[in-house]
Amino acid sequence: KRTGTAPPSASLGYGAALTLPAGDGMARAGYTFGGWSLTPSGTAIAEHTVTGNVTLYAAWNIITYSEVPSTEELEDIIQQNDEPVLQIGGNVTGTTLDNTLFEGLGDKTLTIDVVDDEGRVLYSWSFAGDYKEGAGTFKADISKAVPDADLENAIGSTNVGNPLVLNFAASGELPINASVTYYVGDDYADGTVLILFFYNEETKQLEDQGQDVTVTDGKVTFDLTHCSSYVLAEPSPEEDDNTMLYIGIAAAAIAIIAVAAIVIRRR
Repeated sequence: KRTGTAPPSASLGYGAALTLPAGDGMARAGYTFGGWSLTPSGTAIAEHTVTGNVTLYAAWNIITYSEVPSTEELEDIIQQNDEPVLQIGGNVTGTTLDNTLFEGLGDKTLTIDVVDDEGRVLYSWSFAGDYKEGAGTFKADISKAVPDADLENAIGSTNVGNPLVLNFAASGELPINASVTYYVGDDYADGTVLILFFYNEETKQLEDQGQDVTVTDGKVTFDLTHCSSYVLAEPSPEEDDNTMLYIGIAAAAIAIIAVAAIVIRRR
């Protein structure tokens, strides 16, 4: 999965300071060599004192691309990694990714992380499944939007609360079905249950996607097959109030029936 040759083994006395190999020639698509770790997925160490047999593992730092890599490099990222990840900065999300990238994915899951200047993941796409011929154009960008008059009317008629409109730069059918994780911590508290709606631009109506998602660690995750505008929203408080009203009426009705039965029996 990697290119280059690992350094040869060495024998050192107890208590000796281990000179860490330079890792010259070590390469992995989508990553830079970051040093050596004592565990397969651990962080790089600066030094090590020998107290017994030890195995060193290459530590890799993921690259955040400031522009979309070439098709050849993207193919290498997929081929050289069991769980390929492409990490890009928010300034390049509007760039189109060639659909042939997804066609060569096979049975792997491709994750595309979009990060801010501090390296925080703002949102991510995870693609897995069968490739779809004739799919639409894929761009990674997802942005919050202010609803236009039609969408605002659709939201109002759906009777939901605290809506968040998400616009997707991708258009039409996705080349592979995707799971999207999006940061909403600035808009909703953890534990908030949200409903996902698709905005149908032809009917000017919101369509419930049947995915109630819960905010966890400031994020929500939902599944998509195609892209356009979507709305996340809380169930209307009025619905909860009405539900409680119906429960109260039902309880009162049961109580009246019970009292009437007691009166009839006494007679």
